[in-house]
Amino acid sequence: MPPAPLGQHIVMRLREDRVLAPTVEARRAFARAVLRVAEPFALLATRASDTHVHLLVACPEPEARELGRRLGVSLRRVLALPTPFERARLRPVHDQWHLASAFRYVLGQHAHHGIGGDELFEASNLPDLLGMRLLGAHATAHVRGLLPRVGRTELLALLGVPDLDEPRAIHPDDLPDAAAGAVGLPDLAGLSAPVVAARRAALAVAAALSVRPAPRASAPQTTLASALGVHPRTLRQLARSSPDRRLVHAVLLQLRARAAVRARGGWPPDSEAARAAADRGSRLATAEVASGRWLPRARHRSSPSSRPGCPPRSSSRGAQGPLV
Repeated sequence: MPPAPLGQHIVMRLREDRVLAPTVEARRAFARAVLRVAEPFALLATRASDTHVHLLVACPEPEARELGRRLGVSLRRVLALPTPFERARLRPVHDQWHLASAFRYVLGQHAHHGIGGDELFEASNLPDLLGMRLLGAHATAHVRGLLPRVGRTELLALLGVPDLDEPRAIHPDDLPDAAAGAVGLPDLAGLSAPVVAARRAALAVAAALSVRPAPRASAPQTTLASALGVHPRTLRQLARSSPDRRLVHAVLLQLRARAAVRARGGWPPDSEAARAAADRGSRLATAEVASGRWLPRARHRSSPSSRPGCPPRSSSRGAQGPLV
């Protein structure tokens, strides 16, 4: 009797071909749906091509089949698709070479099909594996355990950037969309828990990028508060609470990724929300970050424990970090 497969490569197509996620908003909605539904199924990799979806999971065929069914229902709802998905096609993965090859194939759909538009791989779990987003951190342990030869350098090569850990010329007007991207949301509108956490993390990143305290109180608060979509009073309240350190780091990586993509001519994105967020933040000139005038005056705010440009290191216990 042959050994059981190591996993399943799932391909999902609509009954009538059409682009699944043509905008940044749709790609983030795709990621939220897939990473939520696939969490119990040992997800290794996922990527939306233009007209179909790829997933690689380390689970038996019946479970993979159930994942395809649930995901078809969820994606049709969140993406408002007018036609249902076909029955998911499964291909068993029999050995380690096949598993590694399928992993690279799934995340490398842009190269395989020659498609662009998703410069930050938001319709995949690559940002989660790199620590740029926290939605799919559950896949990190599976990749570490089953694909130990896959390292950060290889994942960065897929993203097309040499390094996200070195300081870059960050554009402060990217901050609102970077914070939204770190939690997989189209923008920072509303008062949901992820939105509040993202705003708090964005404020901490602004603090980490500052080199000296704010010399004045009113105008800088108004500028940053407007960019984050809150009242200046709310900004002061956010400064009183501690941010999620992993989310702070994710926002910083999002900013650095945007700077790297911009440097190669692949920015700005095609998102109306992202453009609106950039417009709101356009008053946050680079000079304001350098001078510290981004920050609200808050006596309670703890001083940065790391050098300028780097947020404090995470002290979370038991959380799955990015691949290193």
